[in-house]
Amino acid sequence: MRSARIRSIIITVMSGIALGCSEAPLAEQADRSIEWTRLNDGSLFFIRQSGSDNESAIRCWQNGKLYDCVSVRRLGQSYRAVRKELLVSPKNEKIFDFDDGYACIDKSELISKNGDVLIQNYSDSEWSNDFKNDFLLKNSVSGGKAFMCLSLLRILRSNSLRTLGTTVVSINKL
Repeated sequence: MRSARIRSIIITVMSGIALGCSEAPLAEQADRSIEWTRLNDGSLFFIRQSGSDNESAIRCWQNGKLYDCVSVRRLGQSYRAVRKELLVSPKNEKIFDFDDGYACIDKSELISKNGDVLIQNYSDSEWSNDFKNDFLLKNSVSGGKAFMCLSLLRILRSNSLRTLGTTVVSINKL
């Protein structure tokens, strides 16, 4: 019973975040292109504000032939982050809609597959990247990649989403 209630709460929160991240409808969000800024370390950075309480930021580092990207969205006081590896630099924000894999929302982290939450952590202790990667691999979960998500959100909450595009955040610290 408790598991069903938790799942219901997670789905409600995730739906609210996904649907409310912008004043624009999701179809319009997908059509809005990303205008990249190249940073001194060669990474790409993008930030968009939609109204006073909604914003999103994305940073991508080229890693060989792949782009290793982190996307963070803020809706009011709620934050959500996901990391994905892509073959090309993103052209729109829709690619970062939460689907399967690892992500964090506010002060919890979760791993899901086919829309079902497999495991969730509400603890003050963040899972290690080794644990996350092992769980993703052993359970054949793809999508969001492991990173120190809650640590990143703590930094961004204390400052702003623009901090994602500074030297405070680097690929080696994720």
